[in-house]
Amino acid sequence: MYQATDGDTGMIKLNSIVFGIDVLDKLFGSTLTSPSTIVVAGHPGAGKTILASTICYRNALNDNKCLYISFQEHKEKLYKNLVKLGIDFEKVEKLGNFLFTRLPIVLNVNDIVAEIHRIVESFKPKVLVIDSINTFLLSTSDESKRAWLQNYFYELAKQIDGVVVLVAELPFGSETVDLGSIEFVADAVFILKHRVEDGRLVRIIEIRKARGSPITVAEIPFTILEKQGLKVYVPPILEDIPSEGGRVEPPCRHLANALGDIQKGHVIFISYPSIARPPEIFLQIYGFTLANKARALVISFRISPATMKQTIIKSLESFGISDIRVEKFIESNFVFKSYNPFAYSSTELMTQIIEVVNVVKPDIVLLHAFDIFALAYKPKHMSTIYNMVNYMKSRKILTIIMSIRANSDITMLFSRLADINIAFKYRFPGDKLSKIVYLWRREREPIVLSENDLKTCRDDVISSIGI
Repeated sequence: MYQATDGDTGMIKLNSIVFGIDVLDKLFGSTLTSPSTIVVAGHPGAGKTILASTICYRNALNDNKCLYISFQEHKEKLYKNLVKLGIDFEKVEKLGNFLFTRLPIVLNVNDIVAEIHRIVESFKPKVLVIDSINTFLLSTSDESKRAWLQNYFYELAKQIDGVVVLVAELPFGSETVDLGSIEFVADAVFILKHRVEDGRLVRIIEIRKARGSPITVAEIPFTILEKQGLKVYVPPILEDIPSEGGRVEPPCRHLANALGDIQKGHVIFISYPSIARPPEIFLQIYGFTLANKARALVISFRISPATMKQTIIKSLESFGISDIRVEKFIESNFVFKSYNPFAYSSTELMTQIIEVVNVVKPDIVLLHAFDIFALAYKPKHMSTIYNMVNYMKSRKILTIIMSIRANSDITMLFSRLADINIAFKYRFPGDKLSKIVYLWRREREPIVLSENDLKTCRDDVISSIGI
């Protein structure tokens, strides 16, 4: 059973009227004080009926009777489509907490109002959904009667001493609700929209109004998922730049000497040419995790979790590190995830990552092939990356970004984000391959590590492993 909780105490609020979507309840739950009128509007296919049905269903599960009056939807078709999204109206109907009624629009206005009144008096709902109100209002050309109807629907919330959800259609190309006085007296107005960004379908809820709730975001992204229904994403936006805190033990002496104190919350940007990915990177990341007895979350935007895990193990093996203790340490201290950034909007993916971070609670987050993430969303979505990095900083997580230097603009942006930069470069004097590393902290001159320095650093890590 879905039950709302008090955001301050965490105590269950029995019989509270809720949106039934955690994010909306957290942000706008105070708007649902009885009596309230909520307008859910949007273009065809935007998800209006799903949101209205979610509100209805979750309240019915919470022992608040819901009456769903439709002028368009057929019961069987509605039930069949919604059950795929985790909304089982048959279940709450059997509990006696839900009633669906379809009223034919061919009836005259007075008869429809009389029928609504009769059903409301008989069923006594705490939540009433009218889907859609446009159809009913357009059934009469009498302006005075239409104005009377608008006032009638608003007064319904007082009649049931609960919440009335009015579903409204927006014509394609229109941004206005055009419900007359209703949208002015309504307690909340949510506009559901969908648009195409870089070939991806992006859905948003525009918050036009939410009386009694401070509106901190104007647009909230959402998706419609099988068995879950409407899933809302709210990216964290930190007004202040978080500070670092707590020393991180570096994996080798050269890094300690070159970089000074590394702090929890620092961002380390590791870049390398597209021709090769130096295996030292994974060796040092393993060293960071081992030296600090840390928990690491490894997120790749190019390869699967299993492949990512094997890549780290193979990199360690290339240095002669092959031991059951190493694999056990990786098994117990590393968590692997992967995402295709071209399958999500930038906000959706950032929220997915943050949800995983909140579950795993890592000390270190490695973002592998982050150049692909950046290419998927382009510089116009840099605010998303910036907010995500600052969120990690606020949680005192050491964030390590791995990226090839394929795009100078992206490399420059990542470099500006980072507290510490580590750049691998290759040279070919004659027929011999030579590798050097440039390291620099923000506001400091770069320091160069030679091949011998790298070998000493590798030896430090291998020694710490005890093999």
